[in-house]
Amino acid sequence: MPPADATALVAIGASAGGVEALRELVGKLPRDLRSAVLIVLHIPPSDTSVLADILTRAGPLPAQRAVDGMDIEPGRILVAPPDHHLLVDGVSVRLDRGPRINGHRPAIDPLFRSAATWYGPYAMGILLSGMLDDGVAGLAALLQSGAVTVAQSPDEAAYPDLPQNAIDRGAAAKVLTIQEIADLVVACSTDEPLTLEEVVAMQRQREEPTDANVSPFTCPHCHGSLWEIADPTGTRFQCRTGHSFTIESLVEVSTDALDDALWGAYRSLLEQADLCRRMARRMMDAGTMRQVDRYEQLARDAERRAWVLHDALVVKDESGEGQPQGGRRTG
Repeated sequence: MPPADATALVAIGASAGGVEALRELVGKLPRDLRSAVLIVLHIPPSDTSVLADILTRAGPLPAQRAVDGMDIEPGRILVAPPDHHLLVDGVSVRLDRGPRINGHRPAIDPLFRSAATWYGPYAMGILLSGMLDDGVAGLAALLQSGAVTVAQSPDEAAYPDLPQNAIDRGAAAKVLTIQEIADLVVACSTDEPLTLEEVVAMQRQREEPTDANVSPFTCPHCHGSLWEIADPTGTRFQCRTGHSFTIESLVEVSTDALDDALWGAYRSLLEQADLCRRMARRMMDAGTMRQVDRYEQLARDAERRAWVLHDALVVKDESGEGQPQGGRRTG
């Protein structure tokens, strides 16, 4: 059995500014590292990720894009592919296209939570540069399981919000620079990788939430009701579909959804104005002047409502930039 301070699995999460931080960290790890390394970086689902290639070139450890069922091996880096959560499943990984977590797929929280469940005190969780708080609740779960938890120093991170949120919520036991993180990973790496039997013996089932109530909010993705759940890692919201959010990510994703809805309403009003003007011209050709006046009035009303929305959504700079395509203010 490995010593109690040994790390068999290093789980790393990053978002904005994370590529450079990951490249620097991986470049400082030795070829003979006996810990396995799993990485989640927030990437759009449509992107073709080249992160594994970047990390392979950065240092001596081989990096691969994770494949469902692939073994977790010491001295190898596995990277979450686009549009899939990366989960620990014993001594292998599982890819999951389940609901987005905190607005992301892949998300950091599922990796951290599954690492806490299967490896507990023999895991290490690291949060690097990024925005918002995906991964903070998962890092807290790792901390509660006895794992070593680390946040990159906000003073060093290109985007300090993510590590700072981990620090503020008490999820990060250590706050270190990239060099210090690399030194810690090496110092905790074990020469005795865990067997499947040892992993199963240490498996920890997360406690069921002790408090769950229907909230007055709806899911910004599927519009179902959200349950407000209080668990040991903090309050979160989850719908029946499975979309899950921290409070901060719910605010951010809801704001984006509201913005999209308002722009959709703006465009619909402009289209209504255009349609009414087309009808007015047809009524003019038919000599029905009463209908011409009616459609012209409807067009003006639609344009007025559209530009109320426009002025609320767009703050123009002195050059007038920011006006969206698809419409032109006529008065």
